Amino acid sequence: TMFSSKKDLEGTLGFVVLLISIFGALYLLGFSNLFIFLKNNLIDNHTSFYQNFAYFLAVPVICEVQ
Repeated sequence: TMFSSKKDLEGTLGFVVLLISIFGALYLLGFSNLFIFLKNNLIDNHTSFYQNFAYFLAVPVICEVQ
């Protein structure tokens, strides 16, 4: 199947809490420049890439519906 089982998802909540805690601690410790760097390099400069990626992902979905 394409969906994860309950056994596969057991550690997901702990992992998400850990990631949020790490990023929150980095932000509170004054590493906000890291987040500005990530925003500028991962989001702002690559918007056209993400738009094209979304279009290419939409093609199989549209073909499957018809």
